[in-house]
Amino acid sequence: MEAIFSIITLLGIVVPIFWGLVKFLRRFVKPNIQVIENPRIGVFPFVGDELAQELLEQDQRVYLEHFKDGEVVLVKTPAELRERITEGYYDLVHLLIRVNADSRIGVGEETEPVVNLIYDLMDTKTSHVIFAQENDPEATILTEGTEFSKNLVITINRNGEAFPTFFRQLYGLCIQGIPFGEAWVQLASQLPPTASMNRPDCLMLLNAPNKVLGPES
Repeated sequence: MEAIFSIITLLGIVVPIFWGLVKFLRRFVKPNIQVIENPRIGVFPFVGDELAQELLEQDQRVYLEHFKDGEVVLVKTPAELRERITEGYYDLVHLLIRVNADSRIGVGEETEPVVNLIYDLMDTKTSHVIFAQENDPEATILTEGTEFSKNLVITINRNGEAFPTFFRQLYGLCIQGIPFGEAWVQLASQLPPTASMNRPDCLMLLNAPNKVLGPES
């Protein structure tokens, strides 16, 4: 646990430096930006997961504030989750599911490895995947060598209201035409290294840096 907090503190120092470098390089490099107009959002909790139901209302409000084409899809099993995601043509999936220490997802006896979901997502048009529940730090969501071309967020600690507050501000930047990763770094750089309680503890893997969750057309 101390190692995690040390990493978070270090990121608080490194991120502002990195963001300054990004702004400097933007003067010379014009990225190939792809704007996703009217992005389709899917929010997925498991039926029977009481914590997911508690978090659903506050997370749903974040998306309603910025995007119109979204829906909440209650699923009973990991297999149903994978089926609904692959059939839904979502640009962003917000997963109110927990990945346990054994790297499995599901409620009760209906569980399966999270890697099954990852492989199915690889064949979809989804460009942003948010694991929004607090996941076990020991869980392995991406196996070594997996080529996952989606922006991926893995939540370790939501820190209460810090999670919806951060993502509300994040999407507010995105609909201004700022790519997801750039908006993330810009927002994180505004918080001092000691402000860990004012933001969620998340890992963000930027695999689709040119994707922009655009405004409604």
